[in-house]
Amino acid sequence: MDISDRVIVRNTFINLGGKVIPLGIGILTIPLILRGLGTERFGLLSLSWVVLGYFTIFDLGLGRATTKFVAQALGRNEKMEIVSLISSAASSQMIFGIIGAIIFYFITPFLVNGIFNIPVNLVHEASKSFHILAFSIPIIFISSSFAGVLEAYQRFDLVNLIIIPSISLNFLLPLVGVWAGLDLAGIMVLLFCSKLMVLLAYLALSLKNISGLKGRVKPSKETFRKLIAFGGWITVSNAVSPILVYIDRFFIGALLTLSAVSYYTAPSEIVTRLLIIPTSLVATLFPAFSFLSEANREHLKFLYARAIKYVILGVGPIVMLIIVFASQLLNLWLGPEFASKSSRVLQILALGVFFNSLARVPFSLLQALGRPEIMAKLHLIELPVHLALVWFLVSKFGLAGAAAAWAFRVTLDAVLLFGASIILKIFPGNLMIKTALIQIIFMSSLLLVTFFMIITLSDDWILKTIYGLFLVIAVSWIIWRYILDTNEKKFFRITFKNLMSKCKRII
Repeated sequence: MDISDRVIVRNTFINLGGKVIPLGIGILTIPLILRGLGTERFGLLSLSWVVLGYFTIFDLGLGRATTKFVAQALGRNEKMEIVSLISSAASSQMIFGIIGAIIFYFITPFLVNGIFNIPVNLVHEASKSFHILAFSIPIIFISSSFAGVLEAYQRFDLVNLIIIPSISLNFLLPLVGVWAGLDLAGIMVLLFCSKLMVLLAYLALSLKNISGLKGRVKPSKETFRKLIAFGGWITVSNAVSPILVYIDRFFIGALLTLSAVSYYTAPSEIVTRLLIIPTSLVATLFPAFSFLSEANREHLKFLYARAIKYVILGVGPIVMLIIVFASQLLNLWLGPEFASKSSRVLQILALGVFFNSLARVPFSLLQALGRPEIMAKLHLIELPVHLALVWFLVSKFGLAGAAAAWAFRVTLDAVLLFGASIILKIFPGNLMIKTALIQIIFMSSLLLVTFFMIITLSDDWILKTIYGLFLVIAVSWIIWRYILDTNEKKFFRITFKNLMSKCKRII
């Protein structure tokens, strides 16, 4: 497996594109879909996306488990084990997918008539749509196994070649259905067909690019138990995480007002989009960490420390600019009312996003080392503490209290996960010097203090703009002069030259 800097950077940007492009298509198409379907049918469509997302918990984390164990088998150069892993994972996903589909199919009347407040005239259409949606579950589960295999081989180019059109079709096909005059059930049929095409694409690319896979189906009970043992803990985290992420909005609605939910949700939605940067990186790192856990522990430690460095450099400056210009950004985007009520919330959440971005690196490392139970147990411990903290802080400090509760939880996550990596002896102190992490931490602390001084002493946007420009220039110089090593500078020079030459050819 090639896990050079060039491959890691390339795959990170490929993953970033795989998230940004569908997001842009969604932003453009959702208003058109909303006008075409109407608010009630669009609400049903949105609800179907959410319900289907939560039902993926039934896959027991087997997609992630497939990536980990296939990458580890590559590290040991055990090709026969890879065939067994893929066969066992795909077979298991098919079984769990069918079980999930049956459950979803038969609880649809309960959801439609009891849980969701669906208008009487849409009950029949909603039932048909959910029944069609149920048949997508096994297809999505099996697809995740083959996607995990390609990720283990560091073929994120192929994965995103499928992901970009797949997610984009979630927005484009409803628009096609609106133009064709289809009802919601007809749109669900289109979406089902797209999921089936995605599965066939993953299967075809896996068979083409992975040697020894054709015609060799060898599922094994031992492999199945290994996958379930690992994936089960991931399922615990996946089940608890949405509660930890969204419970603050329920408390705001219960203890404050519904309009306060809007003043909190808007800055939260915009700032958490920054998480696509570390998510794109750790998606690349997870199979690399898994591979190196078997092949080269020293290289694993170095890659881990360097990943932390890149997250700080990639997310830190953006977060600091958001903290400084929070009021101006919200005023430009949503108007002065949101700026006055939500700017402090945005600043606190931005700081939390920074630490949450860092936490994703040790989170990915612990899973790659086969220790997913650490994060799952932390989530279970954090849940009651977080619920009590959110209730107290929202009651006392309103929206700023809700933001502080979330920021505190994700910061605590980061501290505990880094502590776990130190206990497991994956992050020795000498790497902090070799990868310039000490310099980065010192620089970040100094800039953070300066930021808060600027925010406290002045609301003058001109002064903030001048400081922002100075900051960009100063930080860029410091990073190039003191943070990047010789190989990294050489890599970025070559990358920049290649990019410029490609631009010239295009022009």
